[in-house]
Amino acid sequence: MRKSLFTTAVLLAGLATAAQADAIGVRDIRIADPDNGRALSAVVWYPTPDVGKTETVGENPAFIGMEAVRDAAPDGKTHPLVVLSHGYSGSWRNLSWLAGDLVARGYIVAATDHPGTTTFD
Repeated sequence: MRKSLFTTAVLLAGLATAAQADAIGVRDIRIADPDNGRALSAVVWYPTPDVGKTETVGENPAFIGMEAVRDAAPDGKTHPLVVLSHGYSGSWRNLSWLAGDLVARGYIVAATDHPGTTTFD
């Protein structure tokens, strides 16, 4: 019982401190590996004060995308980071719906395609 109350208190404190995002920014990242010629594709979603033109990111026939401002300026505040893994034969696009919800709760979210086990490989 005591452990359960402590866990609940910690979770509630975390939710209470997560800031609400004004808008969601998204940025594509490509990291080259000069040793093998492959590049790692990733995306980062983050809170932004920019309320410019949005676009739907990550939508496909199976998953709902989210509205985000591409290459928006970050809000400059400190946020906790969540790293998402799409699993075998998926893509970061499959998790846009989750990333959008997490950013709206005050998190920064990063995800990468897994070389060799991504939908597009």
